[in-house]
Amino acid sequence: MKLRSFLFPLLSALLLSSCFTAHALDPIKVVVIAGAVKEVDRVGHHDYLGGCRLVQHLLQLTPGVEVILVKKDWPENEAVFVGADGLVFYTDGAGKQAYLQTPERIKVIQALVDAGVGLTSIHQAVEFPSTLAKQSAEWIGANYNALSGRGHWDSSHDSFPDHPLTRGVTPWKINDGWLNQFKFPVGGKNVTPLVWSGKVHLGTAAGGSKDIVRWTFDRADGGRSFSFSGLDAHSAWELAGVRKLIINGILWTTGVQIPKDGYRKTDFSFRDVFESLTYPGFYRFLFRYPGASVSELANSAFKSISLKNLQHLIPEIEVDDLAVGGGAGVRAQAIDRDGNPLLDFAFEEIEGQLHVLNAPSPAATASLVIGRHLADRILSE
Repeated sequence: MKLRSFLFPLLSALLLSSCFTAHALDPIKVVVIAGAVKEVDRVGHHDYLGGCRLVQHLLQLTPGVEVILVKKDWPENEAVFVGADGLVFYTDGAGKQAYLQTPERIKVIQALVDAGVGLTSIHQAVEFPSTLAKQSAEWIGANYNALSGRGHWDSSHDSFPDHPLTRGVTPWKINDGWLNQFKFPVGGKNVTPLVWSGKVHLGTAAGGSKDIVRWTFDRADGGRSFSFSGLDAHSAWELAGVRKLIINGILWTTGVQIPKDGYRKTDFSFRDVFESLTYPGFYRFLFRYPGASVSELANSAFKSISLKNLQHLIPEIEVDDLAVGGGAGVRAQAIDRDGNPLLDFAFEEIEGQLHVLNAPSPAATASLVIGRHLADRILSE
């Protein structure tokens, strides 16, 4: 059964004259390279391939972005780099990076950097060996040296600088593995710190430059680089703020315009509308449930109708109690090709991934039984 995520599609007709959600104006190609995973690290730490698969999926949610995934160290055919707008490395460090292990590979990456290709380095990929300090400074804007630090500690992040990469990023807390105390250019030229973490000041900027763990770098060649020394723990990908900042960073390095926070009533995506309008379940749903479709549209468009519905639950609420300028909520509902809303979980499996396409309620998603079922399905592969 083929499924689509369905957001009451009558909205599509009203949005045809609206502005766009952020997307790549021109086709964007990103090459994502996963470092080899050591056997002992596969459970919970240094799952570079698992993280890169998630990055691939999340990037492809942006219209116009093509992602090439290199599953281990270095592509068998270097032609994958042709036409690349961005590179992502999620690997071990200290010279264990496959792309730094031969002069020929370094030359390939140097040519891409010189051409202005965006560069993203995640976790230990930010740690270049001392013999490549020049490349580290020129490619990512910093050096990890003998005076630098590393370790695991709790870190809390609830405020971020005003920057395109931080748009839509939500706070998070985590115990992760970090590298810090990098050597940055004097005065921090062309470097913009975004996240700090250290054993004393934890996730605040009070630690200064020694606690910078995530930053951008406007390179001399005109290209952009984004680096993050965390994400040792695979569980970090569960955090919406972490995912958002990583994906924003990768897209930013390629020149893609990052959207402002949240959804707006004027947001519009050609891809989403096209998929809804060409899906047979769309029309069958409208035919079966015209009243619900119109009701949802009216409730979103008119505050007075929304207020009336709220007063069934809280009679004392008045229009002045409603927030102004809040983001629009999105309730995704899967429907089948016959126009029937699915009332149970729906799963889809692709290589190395299990996707939950429909969850009937927050209570169900928090169920330990459902969690056990998902774990059993994954472990059975």
